[in-house]
Amino acid sequence: MKFGKVLQQSMQVSSPAWESFWVDYKLLKKIIKDCAQIKKEEKLDGSKLIKTKIKPNAKEDNDSIRTSPDEMNFFRTLRSEIKKIGDFFVREQGAYISRVKAIEEQYLLLQSDPRPETKTELMKACVSLYKELLLLENFAVMNFCGISKILKKHDKWTGYATRNKFMRTILMKQPFATYLPLLQMIDRLEHIFMEATGSSIDQHDSLSDVVGRRRDDIP
Repeated sequence: MKFGKVLQQSMQVSSPAWESFWVDYKLLKKIIKDCAQIKKEEKLDGSKLIKTKIKPNAKEDNDSIRTSPDEMNFFRTLRSEIKKIGDFFVREQGAYISRVKAIEEQYLLLQSDPRPETKTELMKACVSLYKELLLLENFAVMNFCGISKILKKHDKWTGYATRNKFMRTILMKQPFATYLPLLQMIDRLEHIFMEATGSSIDQHDSLSDVVGRRRDDIP
């Protein structure tokens, strides 16, 4: 399955409120077509592209990129998309901290009040928040992969060699590239659930659509 369809599926299982914060993959792909060397008749029908192989001696920072309006538009738009994604991710990640702390308090209450209903409430709260955290992790993974793939397409279609430098100096420094606080919250919920119930949290509720997705799993 092509990445564009995988991205669309991820958007569909996530909150509708997140829709405008995903990477605009179609827009970036469209701009790349303007950057690429396209025959006039092929550009008119939009159905074909000349995919230029990256030359071994291609420069990472070619002067012609700076003088091309289409190239400037591509990287300006790409940086804007990254900022949009990063700002949203930081806000969402921060909002979950207090909710994880609330579950930790519920867990402490269970230890002093081990009634079945107290345990049931904790289980429901854990599963609900766990799924939301996995969806946010999926948001981070898919957007990271989307930007990586669009850079690869850019270089393949234009002949420039920009991806490695951009990944190293910009993308890998974004909050959604590593997201350690989010991973710590996910691990904490898994631990609490296991301690409280003796079973794994991903055995509960319908989590198969988001559990286990990592960058290496993306086509």
